[in-house]
Amino acid sequence: MTMNLEGVSEKDAERLSAASSRVQIVERRLGWRRIDGGVISSGRQSSGVFKDGRLVPGTRLHRQNAGEPIPPNGLDAKFIDKDVLFIGVFNSCWGHCITDSLKHLWFVMKKMPDEYQFLPKVYCTLAVGEQLPRNLIEMLTLLGIDLQSAIRVDNSTKFRSVVVPDECFFTLEKPEPEIRCATPEYSDLVDYLIKAAGVCDTVSDSRKIYLSTSSFKPWDYGSSSLNRSFLAAGFEVVHPEKLGFAEMLRLLGEASVFASTEGSCAHNSVFLRKGTKVLILRKSHEIYWHQLAINRIRELSVTYVDSFICSWLFMYDAKAPKIGPFFIWTNRRLANLLSIQSKFPFIDFIKYITFGVILHFGHKFGEWRRATRTSQKKEV
Repeated sequence: MTMNLEGVSEKDAERLSAASSRVQIVERRLGWRRIDGGVISSGRQSSGVFKDGRLVPGTRLHRQNAGEPIPPNGLDAKFIDKDVLFIGVFNSCWGHCITDSLKHLWFVMKKMPDEYQFLPKVYCTLAVGEQLPRNLIEMLTLLGIDLQSAIRVDNSTKFRSVVVPDECFFTLEKPEPEIRCATPEYSDLVDYLIKAAGVCDTVSDSRKIYLSTSSFKPWDYGSSSLNRSFLAAGFEVVHPEKLGFAEMLRLLGEASVFASTEGSCAHNSVFLRKGTKVLILRKSHEIYWHQLAINRIRELSVTYVDSFICSWLFMYDAKAPKIGPFFIWTNRRLANLLSIQSKFPFIDFIKYITFGVILHFGHKFGEWRRATRTSQKKEV
């Protein structure tokens, strides 16, 4: 893996370099844990598998908080007298679908113990009743997993036992600072999907692909202007939401150069051939840990470039900057990399400022209202 940070501010380049050093490929023997009387629950604060009222490590979508008590809605769980195989927590965010939601599924490539081979599969979601992306369903189908025949848990459910495969993509939160890890099985699983999608061995030396967010992320102000810049630089502008999963993988398999704004769209680089050249347009000062892990796992040749104007005044929530909104544009740094003219989309910038200020202070007002109501209830 190589990482070019010349297009990133000095402070952020130091942070990115330090964070990248805390991504590791680890060798460890993966197996299964049998949780007798395991409870599975859905919900942003409650998804995962619980045993004796405590969260089973490794069963959350992302951060684990191992030993966290079961939420109140799990105390009255209904009981199903079955042994089941837990396949994960799924949600609608594509970046998590192709990282965290794959972490338990390495077993499809290996011979399972006889006693687990025909167990009903069960899963939960990050939000109760959440609609899952069609490409997630197609990806799981390529792995031989039919969600239609699996048990979906929306309300807390207790099973006779829950078999939990170990993780092949995970975070070591202690000792601090945290370390992002993957086992070789994660990369093998990605290769398994690439082969199942029918990706050919031919790479076009001239096929440069830019994945655009302009038609499905309205909070990425300036994205349409970026489309025109990449077209002028000889890239194909691709809208990933219009492609099926296997079709997307076949397209990525032919790319010699891949570009995208940072976030879920860039995470599709996990399906590129190892060593592919990648250009990532940063949308904020935030570090996207999953992307750093993907860079290392797939041994990518990555160039980062700051292509944003960012202020906490225009964010929905300054404590969660990844939510946005964002303003991204073809600044001088990006223009030099693409060998084109720099362009500033004034109309998009005005929209960004207007919408961002309204959104930010609307959120602040909502927080104040909630705090006031809570204070009034305590006084009563």
